[in-house]
Amino acid sequence: MVVGIDISAEAIRQVTEKAKSSGFSQAYFVQGDCEHTEFPGNAFDVILCSEMLHHLELENTFRELHRILAPGECVLCVEALGINPLIQWYRKHTPQSRTVFEREHILTLKAFDVAKSCGFTIESVRFWHLFAIPAAFFVKIPFVFKPLLAFGNILDSIFLKIPYIQRLAWQFTFILKKS
Repeated sequence: MVVGIDISAEAIRQVTEKAKSSGFSQAYFVQGDCEHTEFPGNAFDVILCSEMLHHLELENTFRELHRILAPGECVLCVEALGINPLIQWYRKHTPQSRTVFEREHILTLKAFDVAKSCGFTIESVRFWHLFAIPAAFFVKIPFVFKPLLAFGNILDSIFLKIPYIQRLAWQFTFILKKS
């Protein structure tokens, strides 16, 4: 069974329609606040947080995730990373693409301290998209985009294993494990 939550009624309507049209009969979606869900404690075996944490107050969210996650289980997280000065410059100069709150709450590695203070251990941290980023400017020109993306991905697979360079990535993934 899959359960989804979003604060947007429109997002819930769209994903409910998509699940039905795709034949998912065990998918349920509710409108709600991820910082204060109404789910029972220890209810979930796996939680996926994809590009959402930077929209929320981290401490409240991590405490709620810890409460609703079953012992020994994990939260899979995919987030933008707020360390690279060039990416931060881009975010600053494209304010129409994000809210003020979102701009100010892009995650850094300090988020791990908050997660740990809420009872999680951090596992499987990976960094994504540094040298592949320039390909995005050519997405509408496939004969340029595809080889540039492939070359960027090769460079990323090498350089994003190097400490400190990896922190310049655009995104990162990590697992929060509940003891």
